[in-house]
Amino acid sequence: MARGLRLGIAIGPARAVATVLGSKQVLFASEQLHLPDDDSSPAVEIFRVFVRLAELLEEAGAGPTEGARVHLRLLPPMADTRIVELPPLREEELVSVLRRDVARYFLGGVGPQVVGVHTVGRSNGGGQPVLVAAAALSLLEAAREAAVQIGWSLESIGPAHGAWLSAAGDPSSKTRRAIVAIEGSAAYVMRLEGDVVAAVRQVPASDLAGVADALGVGPGRVFVWGPPGAEQELAGLSSSAGWVVDPLPGGADGRSDPLEVAALWADRAVLELVPPTLAALRDSRRRRSAVRLGIAAAALVVAAAGANVWGTYRELDAVRAERLAIADRVQPLILARDSLQRLNDRIQARENLWANTPRWTPVLVELASLLPRDSHLTALFASGDTIELEAAGSRAGEAIQALRAAGLFRDVRLQGVVERELENGETVVERFRVSARLVGVAPENAGGLE
Repeated sequence: MARGLRLGIAIGPARAVATVLGSKQVLFASEQLHLPDDDSSPAVEIFRVFVRLAELLEEAGAGPTEGARVHLRLLPPMADTRIVELPPLREEELVSVLRRDVARYFLGGVGPQVVGVHTVGRSNGGGQPVLVAAAALSLLEAAREAAVQIGWSLESIGPAHGAWLSAAGDPSSKTRRAIVAIEGSAAYVMRLEGDVVAAVRQVPASDLAGVADALGVGPGRVFVWGPPGAEQELAGLSSSAGWVVDPLPGGADGRSDPLEVAALWADRAVLELVPPTLAALRDSRRRRSAVRLGIAAAALVVAAAGANVWGTYRELDAVRAERLAIADRVQPLILARDSLQRLNDRIQARENLWANTPRWTPVLVELASLLPRDSHLTALFASGDTIELEAAGSRAGEAIQALRAAGLFRDVRLQGVVERELENGETVVERFRVSARLVGVAPENAGGLE
C-alpha cells in the first residue's frame, strides 16, 4: 500500500500554513485561524483549518492528501518556549522534573500540560541550560483527533522554535547566531552561542528597537523572518551592536515568512511535545516493527539454512558425478598410492622402533674397554637413562675415574662402600657399585635392562 504525502503544518495566533514535505515543487497553503476567545476546546476550529488546508493543497496540485503523515508546529500562545537552568540530568529525567512542577516554569498554563525538552549545552557553573516547551494537553489531543477525523496520521507535534532552530543552520558551528521571527503582533527572538541557546524572548513586533535590544551584543548573524522590509529596518538598528542580517533567511530557498519556515522544517525540528496518545502510538509502532523484524530475521535464517543445505547437496552431487567420471582412470593410481602408503608406514615404524630402542650393546662394549684389565662387570641394571653397575677388580678408584673421563656417562657416583678381600694382609679384590647417567639419551627413550 502506498504511503500518503508528508505534510508540514505551522499554526500561529491568527493563521495556519501547510506545505508538502520532500516535494520538488514547493507548495504552500495558508488559512486564517479563528480560535475561540474563551477556554472552550479548539478542536472544531483546528479540524476546520486542517480540512481547508487539505483542499488548498489539492487545488495547488499536491494530489490527494488522504493518509498524509503530518508534522505540526505551534507558535505561542498555543506552545510556550523558554530556557530553564537545571542540574545535569538525562532527557527523560528532565521531563519528569518539569512535569511535576510545570506551573513553576509556565505561569500561564491552565490544566494538564505536555512538556518537551532539548538539551542545548552546559554552563560554566555545571548547570544545564535546557530549552523547554509546554502546551496544553487538551490542545494537542484536539489536534491529533482532528487529524484522525480527516484520515491523517499525526507524526510529531512541537513548538515552532524547534523548527526555526533547525532552519538557522549547523548547531556545531561556533558562530554566534540569532533568530527573529515576526508573526502578527509578536516578535520571537532567540540568540545562539555556538550550540547553546542563550536567550529566548518575545517582544512586541512594533517595537523593533526592543527587538534589537533583545538580540544583545554581537558580532554574529541574524536570521529575520517576517513581513517585507523588516530585515532592512532591523539591520539598521542592530548593525551598531555587530549583528549582520543574513541575506538568505530560511536557507537557500529564501523563505521569509516565519510560518512557512516552520512548516518547511517541521519534520526536522529539534524539540517535540509528545502527548500520551502519540507516545502510545509510537510504542505500538515500535513493537509491530520489532515483530516484523523478528519474523523477517527468522525467515532469513531459515532461507539461509535452506540455501546452505541445498548448496551442500548440490556440491556433493557434483563431486560424486566427477568421481564416477574419472574412476576408471584413477583406480590404478589409487592402488599404487595405497601400496606406497603402506610401505611408508612400515618404514616409519622401523625408524621409530630404531630411534626409541636403547643402544645397550655399544654401552656394554664401551664399559668393557673403559674398565682396567683386571676389572670386570658382575652386574648391570638400567632404568631410563640411568645405569647401575657392579664390578670387581684390584683398583676400584681407577675404574671409577676411567668411567668419569670417558664422556659416555655423567653424574658418575660410587654407591655405598668399596668391599675389599684381603689375602696375607693385602687387598686382592675390590668390589664396588657405581651409578651413572647416559649422555644424550632422553629418559623416556632409553628403555630398560637387567
